[in-house]
Amino acid sequence: MLNRVRLLFVQALFTLFLLLTPFSTHASALLPTLETLKLLLTDNPSVALEEIDTLLNKNTTPTYLSAAWFKLSLMKIEAHSLLGHYETAYQAIDELNQVLDKVADPDAKSKLLLSHATVLLSQNRATEAEEKLELALNTTSQADERLIADIHDRLAHINRFRANYRSALNHAEQAIQIAKRINDVPRLAGFYNQIGIVYDYMGQIEQAISFHEQSLMLQRKRNNQQGISNSLYNIGELYRDLEEFPLALSHFEQALRVDKLLGNPRHIANSYGKIGQVLYQQGEYKQAQVFILNGLALTKKMEADSDTAWQLSNLVNVQLAQGDVNEALNSANEALTLAIKSGANRTERTVRLALANVYLAQDKSEDAKEQLELLLKQPQLGTQTQSDIHKQLAAIYQQAGEFEAALAQLKQYQQAQTELKKVSDKNKAYKMALNIELVKKEQALSLLQKEQSLQQANLENLKLQRGLAIASALLLLAGLAIYFLRQRQKQKLEALEQHMAARALEQKNQLLADISHELRTPLTGLKLTIEAMQFNIEPDIDVAYKKVNSKINQLDTLISDIYQSARFDNNVMSLELRPLDINTIVKDCCSELTPVFAKKQQSLRCNLSEQVLLVEGDPQRLKQVILNLLRNSHFYTDAAGTSLIHTRLVDSYAIITVEDSSPGVATSELDKIFERLYRCEHSRSRDLGGSGLGLAISKHIVLAHHGSINANHSPLGGLLVEVKLPIKSAQNDIGHAKSPQ
Repeated sequence: MLNRVRLLFVQALFTLFLLLTPFSTHASALLPTLETLKLLLTDNPSVALEEIDTLLNKNTTPTYLSAAWFKLSLMKIEAHSLLGHYETAYQAIDELNQVLDKVADPDAKSKLLLSHATVLLSQNRATEAEEKLELALNTTSQADERLIADIHDRLAHINRFRANYRSALNHAEQAIQIAKRINDVPRLAGFYNQIGIVYDYMGQIEQAISFHEQSLMLQRKRNNQQGISNSLYNIGELYRDLEEFPLALSHFEQALRVDKLLGNPRHIANSYGKIGQVLYQQGEYKQAQVFILNGLALTKKMEADSDTAWQLSNLVNVQLAQGDVNEALNSANEALTLAIKSGANRTERTVRLALANVYLAQDKSEDAKEQLELLLKQPQLGTQTQSDIHKQLAAIYQQAGEFEAALAQLKQYQQAQTELKKVSDKNKAYKMALNIELVKKEQALSLLQKEQSLQQANLENLKLQRGLAIASALLLLAGLAIYFLRQRQKQKLEALEQHMAARALEQKNQLLADISHELRTPLTGLKLTIEAMQFNIEPDIDVAYKKVNSKINQLDTLISDIYQSARFDNNVMSLELRPLDINTIVKDCCSELTPVFAKKQQSLRCNLSEQVLLVEGDPQRLKQVILNLLRNSHFYTDAAGTSLIHTRLVDSYAIITVEDSSPGVATSELDKIFERLYRCEHSRSRDLGGSGLGLAISKHIVLAHHGSINANHSPLGGLLVEVKLPIKSAQNDIGHAKSPQ
């Protein structure tokens, strides 16, 4: 909705501008409008193209050769490229070349060469694009640093495309240095995304995630939908590398939704292909084939040979998994031809590995060996690829009776596996650290937002003071009175700033202290148990191992809950909504926990409404809420106590109530139990289990379902928690919960 309002506002602005400003007489006044048009170009190329044509058609004098006219013409080429209109884009480039010498811009030739190279890159014509970029770099006057930065960025793209990662890294770093020096935030966000991809391809996951997170933060500040989509896509690829397939799939699906809104066919095709890859890795071959074929249709239509080769290599793997060996061979041969033709070295490697698998499936060992040995000669080959090749060659040599060669390949395979194990262990450790770091970053972001609010307040105050200064020149006495009033307000604002800064710092420090304490408690117990085992003072080793396992599980639960809480706060948790009966979920939860209550001699009663309570919700998330409430009741209710859960229909809401017997919660603490890590002093302790985050997470989930949750005293003597969810018939359209784009 916000994007739609934004587009309408920009269109209204252009209409007013065209009515009031003749193009031929006010070309210089057009320059600020071009910046607004540039933003529209990334958000909606089709709308931007209409506005560009409207402005260009207004020229009636030789002003069309001005710098503003030339910039509009380049933006028109970019819009056609983004929409896949390549023939029209090339035609526009030829027309500009004919008048290039007359354009009032000293860097006109370099800018047109850059524009030409960008269109070529959209079709993966890397060699031709590189020639244009090298010529542009040699032709530029060096005065326009933004132009130089863009050229380096495109060169980084080409070298990444060719798997020349060191060169790609060098060009990307030069582009970033220029963007930082001139404080160009839009370019910096895009350059961070570029270098993040290079680090990902080099296997340096930590650096890749760091740069992609920086890019995503800047794109969200700018509300740049295409930039957000690119970052989501690349972060999804990192999660795929870490084998976090559900998270990877979620990010790719979000990227695809944005890509479809923006209409760039290449981005849509790439997102289709990535979703197909993840589904293949999850064993969902039929669904994977559907997405890959959708992407393949788009790349063939665009005549993007490299992208088509990549889509075909994905299709080969799916066809092999489904037993379609002949079809896989046809796809692999077509992919190899296109990859070699387009100079896409990275894609060529992927295709040759897939082709070797096809030959092995056909018992053509010699053909497979030929492809694998060609691969080993390729420079900058990834460790995982080397490992796969050595393993397959060892099997081929062994089958042929060449045991010495097979042994040599096995040794190299083991060396590669050792390297991969090191990288895997490092990634796992980094992943655990990243979960905890998310909480810290969330607090840092909160503090940054407060600081920005204060800066905005300072800016507004400064504007007001300037206005008052002008008024004081006209009315000295009134100006003096207002001056003293402003001084007093400034003092109050400074006091407020100090108070807010101190409060924000106190909240951050308290949360970090709480998290540190929560982590230290199980770690201390774990350390003591291990030391007892180390010095042989533990009487029962089996009991000691159980203690160690218990503390590790406790740590895992705590870190998982902290991570999940942070994801809800950052709005990156998505819901899969569908119609469901609340009674069914409650019944399943009661059945699951009844044995747990019985171990503590507690009674768990479940009273379900006779009416069907149909809501639109995520079954897994709602089950998580009910299990959290029941476990909370189990943990903090005395032995032999009673817990009761019942459902009912009130007006247009399904009501779920969980209550228990003593001990209860003080009235002053009822509103605090849904806060992170809050514990009631007289009843909650680490020994009772849990992370202190269950109720906080439950509140996030309920609010995401447009419901409410609150606590009160129970007639049974303990705590009563009530959840309200709107029933399906009362909703207009909840829709799917969506992470920030």
